[in-house]
Amino acid sequence: MAQFSLGRLTELDSGFVLAPERYDPRKHSLESELTGRRLHDFVEVRRQIISKSTKGIDSCLIFDTGDAQHGFLTKAHREISRRDDIGSAKKLVKAGDVIISRLRSYLKQIAWIDSGICEAGITIAVSTEFYVLSPKEPERKSIAFLVPFLRSIEVQSILAASQEGGHHPRFHERVLIELNMPDALIECRDSLSHEVESAVLMARNYENSIKKADLLASATLSSKVSLQ
Repeated sequence: MAQFSLGRLTELDSGFVLAPERYDPRKHSLESELTGRRLHDFVEVRRQIISKSTKGIDSCLIFDTGDAQHGFLTKAHREISRRDDIGSAKKLVKAGDVIISRLRSYLKQIAWIDSGICEAGITIAVSTEFYVLSPKEPERKSIAFLVPFLRSIEVQSILAASQEGGHHPRFHERVLIELNMPDALIECRDSLSHEVESAVLMARNYENSIKKADLLASATLSSKVSLQ
C-alpha cells in the first residue's frame, strides 16, 4: 500500500533534499517507539581517511563490508598489505570501535573491533561504506553493547525505512547517530558489552586455531607428497 507524507519546505533537510525516502512516515513512527538518549551521546564518528599517500603507514590490513558478520570482523582471508596496495581511500579503525555498513543495512554488516585483530605496527583500515563509531571522551567506556542494539529488529526497521537509492541503498549518518537508546538498555550496557566482548574473543580464538590447524595440515601433506 502506498505511503504518503506531508511536510513544509522549512522541514526539509539542509540542501532541500527531496528524496522521498528521507521523509518515509514509517521511519518516524518507528523512531517514536524508541525513547531515551541519543546514540551521539555515547559515540563519536571517526572520519579519518587513509590512502597510499598517507604518511606513517608501513603495513595494513584492509577489510571490506563482507568481512563484518555477526558482530565479528574476520581476518581469515585477509593478508597484510603494504601502504602502496591500499588502492581506493579507506577509513581508519582502532580497537574498541564499532563499525556498521551504511550499504544494504539488512545484511547487518556490523562488528566490534577487538584487540586481537590489531597487530603491532599494523594499521587497520576498512571500506568507506562503514560508519566508524568510537567511544566518546572522557569516559571511553566500552561500546560493544551497540552491536546487539544495532542488530535489533527495532533499529533494523528504522535503518531499512531510511535507505535512499535504488541499486545501492544506503542510510544517512544522521539517522544512525540520532537513534534513541532506551534507558533500560543503557542500564545494562556493561553486561551487554561483556557478553559481546567474550563472544568475539571466542570467535577470534577459533579463527586463530583453525588457521594454525590448516597450516599444520598443509605442511604435513606437502611433506608426504615430497617424500613420494
